[in-house]
Amino acid sequence: MCMGFFALHLRQCGLKPGDPVIISGMQNSLFTVMILGTLLAGGVIVPVEKKIVPGELENIKKAVGAKLVFGEKEFKNFDLKDMKQSAVSGAEIYEPDENSVSDILFTTGTTGTPEGIIHTHKSHYATVENILSCIDMPENNVALIAAPLNHSYALRRFYANMVHGSSAVITDGILPLDNFFKILETYKVTSIAMNPSAFNILLKFTPENPAKYYENLVYIELGGSTAVQSDIKRFMEIAPGVKIYNIYGSTEAGTMTGFDNALHIEKTGCIGTPNINSHIMILDENMKAISGFGETNKGFLAIKSPIIMKGYLNKPELTASVLKNGVYITKDVVYRDEEGFYYFVGRESDIISVGGIKIAPDEIENAAKGYPGVIDCACVGKADNTAGSVPVLFLKTDETFDRTNIYKYLSLRLEPWKCPKDIRVTDHIPRTFNGKLIRTKLRDML
Repeated sequence: MCMGFFALHLRQCGLKPGDPVIISGMQNSLFTVMILGTLLAGGVIVPVEKKIVPGELENIKKAVGAKLVFGEKEFKNFDLKDMKQSAVSGAEIYEPDENSVSDILFTTGTTGTPEGIIHTHKSHYATVENILSCIDMPENNVALIAAPLNHSYALRRFYANMVHGSSAVITDGILPLDNFFKILETYKVTSIAMNPSAFNILLKFTPENPAKYYENLVYIELGGSTAVQSDIKRFMEIAPGVKIYNIYGSTEAGTMTGFDNALHIEKTGCIGTPNINSHIMILDENMKAISGFGETNKGFLAIKSPIIMKGYLNKPELTASVLKNGVYITKDVVYRDEEGFYYFVGRESDIISVGGIKIAPDEIENAAKGYPGVIDCACVGKADNTAGSVPVLFLKTDETFDRTNIYKYLSLRLEPWKCPKDIRVTDHIPRTFNGKLIRTKLRDML
């Protein structure tokens, strides 16, 4: 009902079908009312980060042509009771065409300037179908969404739970942890959607006898970045019976694959099998299909599906470079095994070529995260006259960190060519608001 009142309020404000509405990504129920109300009124939602700087907000406002902006100030001064009193009785509610624009989602800017990505009602509903096809969601699911709602990962989890008929509990991350565990208990949460960096924090600071905090939990859904296999295994020991799903997707192409770790924990680096609306291909540098299996047959992941974006906002050339004949071509390097499971190697720009051998930085980072005293880490390639490039590892550490043995520790877990040639301790590992590494900043530091 509340979203209906907000939809009517927007129509009073002069909103017409197709008009964009910028909504700050505040982590509360009113944000979801405004998102759904905007769609119900025929508007196009443009969710932005809650701490967006004024200059960037103005750039987005100009880019999308938005006249209506709901930020922190508007949230504080807004009251649902006022909506009811101001609503116009009998105002027309918009019924969208499936191909009309529903969202303009801005990327998190890991590689440069954020791009506006245009989605339709059809593409988002097809993504919801993909999510529900790969997640065994309980009938009366109570989903705790701990990731930023302005990001596509969390927003799509919210959509999927609403279509399923579930309840959603919105939190601003997982800290403080005592409050997080209280929420799990109070609302009898059965599922959690979070990014892997939050999952790692949860593991490091979980209280003693942690199983009691997860007695109602059915599954955890990890997405937005790559999950660490050792973290997944450890949680499965702490809370046996709780499923952990890896979800692979992108802002441009929704949820493409899903993976149930409980069934295939031995498949390290696996992103699962294609969802029902995902026709996935692997292409070489000449955009020719690769039909073989294993790491020697890796290439770019491409997908043909109703889940893919309509295009980049005001960027026809960029759109044409990744959308060809209805196929979206990513810069993610993957391979598949003979059972049809896909494995994520890394982004093309992140791959480190050591003497012609391609190395994914994630593998080095996952090894380093197990060393005592390492809080966070990131690996990038550095130019080298002999090898072409070599791995450099950045570490954020605490007072227990001992530099003396880390090279030996890594040499026992990595092949010689994967071992970092330089290890640097830093106070800050640059990440986006939803936990993705910003490797470009690390390369600048080099």
